[in-house]
Amino acid sequence: MRAFLLLILFISVFSAKGQDVHFSMYDFSPLTMNPAETGVYDGDWRAIINYREQWKAIAKPYQTISAAYDQNVYGLPGQFSAGLIFLSDNSGAVDLSQNRFYLSLGYKKETSVWTYSAGLQAGFVSKSFNLSSTSFPEQYNQTIGAFDPNLPNSESRLSNQTGYFDLNVGGLVSRKFKNSILTGGVSFFHLNRPDVSFFDNKDNLPIRSNTYVNWRINTANGLFFKPSILVSTAKKAQEWVMGGDAGLMFSNGPGLREVFLGIDMRDGINRNGDAFIASIGVAYGDFTVGIAYDINHSSVDQATNNRGAFELSVIYISPSTAIKKITIPCDRY
Repeated sequence: MRAFLLLILFISVFSAKGQDVHFSMYDFSPLTMNPAETGVYDGDWRAIINYREQWKAIAKPYQTISAAYDQNVYGLPGQFSAGLIFLSDNSGAVDLSQNRFYLSLGYKKETSVWTYSAGLQAGFVSKSFNLSSTSFPEQYNQTIGAFDPNLPNSESRLSNQTGYFDLNVGGLVSRKFKNSILTGGVSFFHLNRPDVSFFDNKDNLPIRSNTYVNWRINTANGLFFKPSILVSTAKKAQEWVMGGDAGLMFSNGPGLREVFLGIDMRDGINRNGDAFIASIGVAYGDFTVGIAYDINHSSVDQATNNRGAFELSVIYISPSTAIKKITIPCDRY
């Protein structure tokens, strides 16, 4: 069974065209979710680190690390923001590696009720792989009765490195109510349809979309609820994540501000189920930390023993120094 799954994972590396890096706690990785999330927070600047490890129970785990920084730009007409994103992804036994660098630009317009945001990302993606630990049928040596990695294989046309320019856009809108905020966003990735093939023939990446809605509801006794749904599509592939968080608010001061627990389900419209996602988080001072675990229930759950992925995310937001109110002093008589 394990050997069969390794073969499936190997084939999927080269045949899956719509695969993109994603995080279960997608709201802890806003800039990889939607370019319009750039600068959408109350503060001067923000730094984010995400780590994800997946399929450790089957073979060499898939590991993803992302680091992002964005900051609001004051002194310009309008509310502009800019950021940088680095993402490194290493997949499976063939050591398929992706390194992505993006520049992210955002613009935000606020009213007393509505907030509108738009964003643009442009960057470069470098991909490579290593077949040194992989054997091909042509490399079986009859003399020694074993595979010989020094023998040639049938993949002479296969380049082990490629790179391409990538372009993403997105929009975001939120509405403030008395005790809640409703937010909806849509984003489109790979607008330029880059060629991602390791072969001579072209293999253009399809446009991927994210559409999501969440509603943060605060109650009078300090409890809050945040139901959410995310739908992602790429060509004929679909994925949705539905669930939410429930937590307790303490204060807006420098100490413990809030804690939360979350439960979500990730599935597909025209495919087998995937995983339940359990998460826990805490906001302390200017830091927010979240931990999530995927409980796999897909067709490979016998091999994984229901173990999927582990995630750790840390967000730091610097307090805002922007002047929000202008008070004109007057003399007292």
